[in-house]
Amino acid sequence: MDLAGYIDDNPPPAEPRRDYLGVSSLGHECFSWVFLTWRWCLLNSSSPKTMRILNDGTHIEERTLERLAMLPHIKLEGSQIGGEQFGGHVQWHVDNIISGLPNTNGRFVLEIKSANQARFRECERKGLQGWDVAYFAQVQYYIGALRELGNDDIESAILLVYNKNSSEFYSETIDFIPAVYESYKERAENLVTLNPVETDELTRAYTRSFYKAKNYMHADDYGVYFNDFTPREPNCRNCVFAKPRPDLDGNRWHCSLKKKHLDYQAQLAGCTSHLFIPLLVPGKVTDMQHDAITYKNNNGDTFVNSSIEGDRHYTSGELAFLTRHEFDFDKTDSTVKSLRSEFGPTRIHIETVSDD
Repeated sequence: MDLAGYIDDNPPPAEPRRDYLGVSSLGHECFSWVFLTWRWCLLNSSSPKTMRILNDGTHIEERTLERLAMLPHIKLEGSQIGGEQFGGHVQWHVDNIISGLPNTNGRFVLEIKSANQARFRECERKGLQGWDVAYFAQVQYYIGALRELGNDDIESAILLVYNKNSSEFYSETIDFIPAVYESYKERAENLVTLNPVETDELTRAYTRSFYKAKNYMHADDYGVYFNDFTPREPNCRNCVFAKPRPDLDGNRWHCSLKKKHLDYQAQLAGCTSHLFIPLLVPGKVTDMQHDAITYKNNNGDTFVNSSIEGDRHYTSGELAFLTRHEFDFDKTDSTVKSLRSEFGPTRIHIETVSDD
């Protein structure tokens, strides 16, 4: 009996897609990656090993807070204190706020991390800013956002890192740098207010040969990131008709086609009128109508993203299939014809299988 294999073959369900732009992702080095994640263009899955690492990290954080709560004079104000900005489209949650530390006055943002031996020693040598730029930006954002809510006495954060190999702790005080906060807040605003229909291409931080792309991206995400594929799953977030409404409260999204507010479940489901945001399609737009967008790919082939039947007209699900089969129009047309004859043209939704 391969018990280890049995565990990996039966992972817990994936976490639901996050319906807001989390500050934890804002510090990512690549603007394009943040956009694709927020617009639900990438796979919503992780390997069983990654899921265990994340789950164990949560348990370590909980146990660390329990240990801190038992220390004399220490006051913890509560886990996952947070807030929101830009109509609720940007949300943030700190691990805790701590006070009562020896030889110090005031309140501090408390952030708890766990790391293996190599990463832990690197953090000791470099400090947070040199160790993890994205996490440094996240901590700066927390301090700035809390201060905007009236917590002017919070001027620093305390990072506590737990070594998963030796059970050692490393702690560091991070002072607030207003310019860093403002730069990432501007990035958040740019993401929320960006009109992708008027944008030809997103700025990518990675090249195809860069190790983070080659070694750490899922093959499907790699294809979407470098615009070889459309997103695998058509949904409202990657549709040309859906727009965030930062001018309204409640993390609202609006469909310009159906003139209605889109709740979370509606966004996940999408609809048969879905058309991909053009910059997500591997081709150049040659014509754009309200119900059909025409493209020409690098081979000079013309195709149309549309729910209306016609020569080389493809729904978004069918287009996801086509781009993953090297624009093999004969194979795609044969598959589409067979499926449409059985199920009808309005209900086709083709997905490729993940190759984890």
